[in-house]
Amino acid sequence: MTLKKLIFTNKPGFTSLDIPSKSSSASTKQHVVGHDTVIIYRDKNVIINDKLYYIQVAKKYPNISVFGRLFFKYFLFTVFFGVVICLFSGLYLSSKVLKPIRNISIAVKELTSKSLEKRIPINGPDDELKELSIIFNSMIERLETDFKKQKRFVYDASHELRTPLSVIYGNINMLTRWGKSEPEILDKALLTLKSETENMNELITKLLYLAKSDSEAIELKKAEFTLNTLFKEVVDETLMVHSDYIVTYNCGEEDTLNADYNSIKQVLRIIVDNSIKFSLPPGYITIQAEIKNEGMGITVSDKGCGIPESELKLIFDRFYKVDESRTKATGGLGLGLSIAKQIIQNHNGTIVAKSKSGEGTKIEIVLPIIKG
Repeated sequence: MTLKKLIFTNKPGFTSLDIPSKSSSASTKQHVVGHDTVIIYRDKNVIINDKLYYIQVAKKYPNISVFGRLFFKYFLFTVFFGVVICLFSGLYLSSKVLKPIRNISIAVKELTSKSLEKRIPINGPDDELKELSIIFNSMIERLETDFKKQKRFVYDASHELRTPLSVIYGNINMLTRWGKSEPEILDKALLTLKSETENMNELITKLLYLAKSDSEAIELKKAEFTLNTLFKEVVDETLMVHSDYIVTYNCGEEDTLNADYNSIKQVLRIIVDNSIKFSLPPGYITIQAEIKNEGMGITVSDKGCGIPESELKLIFDRFYKVDESRTKATGGLGLGLSIAKQIIQNHNGTIVAKSKSGEGTKIEIVLPIIKG
C-alpha cells in the first residue's frame, strides 16, 4: 500500500479517510460522526507529472436517520390529531348535513290524515336538501287540500242524500199510518216520492261520473263535428222547455271540433241551465264560438244577476252554491259546473268564469283543435 501524505486541506479538523491505492475512478463514502452528523466523502485520483495525487472532498450533513425518526414521531402525532379532528368535524358536519333528511324522515313518519297541517322546517343553505324539503312541503300541502276537499265532498254528499231520504221516509211513514185511505194524499205522496227518487238518482249519477273521472275511468268517444250543429241542438232543446227566454248562438259554418259530442253538449247544457236559473226572462243568453291561438274558444254569456268576484274561483268546486236561498228555489245540487270543468279538463281544455254582481256572467271555454 502506497504511503499517503496529506499535502493540503482548506478546512483543518476534518478526518480524512483512506483512499484505495489502486482506485482510478471517483468514489463516494460516508462517515457518521456522533449521532446527529454524517460526513460525505468524494474521492478522486489525479496524475500530475507522472505522479499520483488523491483528492478528497468532504461535507458535513445532518444525520437523516435522526430526522427520519423525528419525522416518524411527528407524523404519528399529526395523523392521530388529524383523525381526531376529522372524527369530530365529520360528526358535526354529518349532523348538520343530515338534519334536513332527519326532518323529512320524521315528517313522513308522522304524516297522517290528522297531521297534514305539519310542515318540514326549511332553513340552511340553498342546496338540494332544501329544495327537497320545499318539494315535500308542497306535496303535503296538496295532500291537505285534496283531503279537505274529500272530507267536504263526503259531508256534502251525505247531506244531499239525507234530505231526499228524510222526505221519502216521512211520506212512507205517513202512507203506512193513514194516507192510503185518502186518494188525494196518496197521489201527492207518490208524486213527492217520485220527485225525490229522481233527485237521488240524479245526484248518484253525477257522483258516479265524478268518481269515474277522478279515477280516469271515463272513456271519451271523440269524433269531428260542426259547432253549428251542436249549438243549434242545445238552443232548440233549451227553448222547448224555456220558451220565455231568448237563447241565441253564433259560429262559423265551417267551425269544427274533434271531441266527445255528448260530453261537450252536456257542458253547454249545464252552463245554459245555470244562466237560466240566475236570470230573469228573457235572459238574453248567447253561445258563441271563436278560433283563438290556444284552440277553439266557446263562450256562454248571460245578463243575469252575476256572481260576486270573491266567489268566482269557487263556483267549479263540488257542491258549491253561490246563493243558497236562490238555489233552494230553483233547485240544483252544486255539481253541474264541477262536472263541466271535469269534462273540459278530460279534453285537455280550460274553463274560466268572468262575472260581476248585477252585470251577468260569461263562461269561457278553450278546447284544442285536433284534426282526425
